[in-house]
Amino acid sequence: MRVQKFPYLVAIVIPSLGRTAKERMTEAQRNATIQMALKRFEELFGGATSMSSNGIVRLLDGTVLVDSNQTLVVSGTTYREFLRQHKKVEQLALQVGEMLNQESVAVLAFASDSFLLIRDPGKGEK
Repeated sequence: MRVQKFPYLVAIVIPSLGRTAKERMTEAQRNATIQMALKRFEELFGGATSMSSNGIVRLLDGTVLVDSNQTLVVSGTTYREFLRQHKKVEQLALQVGEMLNQESVAVLAFASDSFLLIRDPGKGEK
């Protein structure tokens, strides 16, 4: 067994709402965007996970939207690798915004004590 540390996490928020509380995107549209973000994070950082979350945002016009069905696509990495891929993460956020016609797209990046436990069943690990 070995442990791969992820001292930095990067996430992109995939909303379920459009630019108003009544405007929702289709499931197909959201799923395509989530899959694209997962694939891109895998290419940039070696893997990714999606998870459901709740969020709230204030739009530029002052409108407050509560999104109870947004998705976070999260990847573990190092700070150095995040900085190296920063421009590509920005491009991904722009692509998400264009695909879903969003005013803004949140990218979260922060220090972490996360790790991946890598098992080796060939060495008797169950």
